[in-house]
Amino acid sequence: MKRCIGWLFCLGWILSSVTAYAAPQIWVEQTEYDFGVVVEGESVSHVFVLENRGAEELTIDRVRTGCGCTVARLTTQSLAPGESTELQVVFRTDGYGGHVVSKSITIYTDDPVTPELYLFIRGTVEKDPLCQLDPSEFMASFYVLIDLRTPEEYTLGHLVGAINIPLGELANWIDYMPPRVSIMLYDEDGSTVYSALEQLTVSGIEDVCGLAGGLTRWIESYGNSLVVSFKLLPGER
Repeated sequence: MKRCIGWLFCLGWILSSVTAYAAPQIWVEQTEYDFGVVVEGESVSHVFVLENRGAEELTIDRVRTGCGCTVARLTTQSLAPGESTELQVVFRTDGYGGHVVSKSITIYTDDPVTPELYLFIRGTVEKDPLCQLDPSEFMASFYVLIDLRTPEEYTLGHLVGAINIPLGELANWIDYMPPRVSIMLYDEDGSTVYSALEQLTVSGIEDVCGLAGGLTRWIESYGNSLVVSFKLLPGER
């Protein structure tokens, strides 16, 4: 009886070994790629070569990346025994400046031994010395500068980047004010800016502020720095 059980155990082991040998088998020479050091804004790409070293066809069900910044594309999803395919991985470094990163790629297959194969792309992303901002960082510091004076006063001289909305027309523009963006107001001497602040605040715009003393105090403090005129070209002052 014991010999019979032992024989059955050995037979089961042999059959399972044969089955495993006959199954598909995914293989990759390198599971990690180190891209070294790059500057933020550059895209890093690498090709992993996947091979079927089993005796049956290998099916790659899907490929999942760890984040939306990493894209992985396969040339085919079925591999005959001995056949190989390329998996191209592209990592976008925007927003990762100043960080050491490690991004994963998971490959799901019908390999009974390795149903999930993990690949990694790693390296260091340095900040761009020319200071390119991620859109989220730019949005956090964005503001709209509004000149409340008459068009004639605005033409004679206004702060760089200011748009002209005279105080009497401000109510018509409230529905067009961008949400979640800081709004800065100024007039000639600060005498009317408080009225504009009240209009916007009552309308539900919270992130709004006025320049104390208006353009007059600005010029007293900084001269014509950042003040431009439509009648003057650069270098004509």
